[in-house]
Amino acid sequence: MNDTQKHKPGDIVEVEHPSQAVPSNVIPFPALDLPKTEFDKIADAVAAASAEIAENPVLKEGKNSFHGYNFAKMQDIVEHVSPILSKHGLTITQTERDRGFMDRGNAIFAVYDFVLIHKSGQVWPVIPRATGVANTRTSKGTFDDKGLAKCHTAARKSMLISFFNIPTTDDPDRHTASRPKEPPPIQPAAGKQPPVDVNKPGPLATIQGEKWEAWSDRLLQVIHFCGQPELAEEWMEANHAEMDELRKALPAHHAFVMRQYNKHLLKLQPAEPTQ
Repeated sequence: MNDTQKHKPGDIVEVEHPSQAVPSNVIPFPALDLPKTEFDKIADAVAAASAEIAENPVLKEGKNSFHGYNFAKMQDIVEHVSPILSKHGLTITQTERDRGFMDRGNAIFAVYDFVLIHKSGQVWPVIPRATGVANTRTSKGTFDDKGLAKCHTAARKSMLISFFNIPTTDDPDRHTASRPKEPPPIQPAAGKQPPVDVNKPGPLATIQGEKWEAWSDRLLQVIHFCGQPELAEEWMEANHAEMDELRKALPAHHAFVMRQYNKHLLKLQPAEPTQ
């Protein structure tokens, strides 16, 4: 009588799955040795950050033309979440735990553990784990050396969305409805002059009683008149202290200003030469 005949239907039988066996030539990743801490402060910070994140859905600006759907891009999620996490004293580390190939080598996967740390020194008691998958070949059939980097990004995006319950939306109106303080993208009117001499980067003085939104609006106007990326970067560097204060006071608005700044920098980049 073999082992399978010794059990009755409904019995709970412990079996070792073949995938659980580690080959003798493979060195397993050591377990993360995290300090045991209280988690009352980090729990409050996570709850506060999640509540603030929930107020501002991330717009799905990425487009998958092949399958016909929109998605939230990683850069938008990071811009949305990072200032809020920083505001509440949270930081996240990402450590690779495993990697391998799938689909006969046509895809690569990597498994990551994430550690959530609070500025008080407290550590989240549970280690979130996420897996990223990417193709090993480009659309031209050549080796894709960015495969592991894509796994890293995909896993981080999945972890952030699931852990903080980040809402996404296809509706631009809903995306902006919860951000009434954000100014529209700066479009200089014809013949309108910048508020200062653009060619002389320096701290943009605040006006008495001026709110951060108005100050950042003037800064974006100056940057929009910059015809060279180096000049725009000098303006932003000269106002680093003020931008840091803006980030602390209005993290979502700070992220918006940085998006407008980065978009203008991209417009100023020289076009790639055609073949």
